[in-house]
Amino acid sequence: MGSESHLYCQIGSHELIARVDARDYLQTGAGIDLGFDLNKAHFFDAETEQSLL
Repeated sequence: MGSESHLYCQIGSHELIARVDARDYLQTGAGIDLGFDLNKAHFFDAETEQSLL
């Protein structure tokens, strides 16, 4: 048990992984509102896994 958890999310046909505080309890399949700081975001090509930035 660490201080953070990973959420595997699907938005339409897109998938993303969000790192969140482990104390936040979410049920599998629950709808959530996401917001994120673009200055801390990382984007990768799905095929090559190379960074897009």
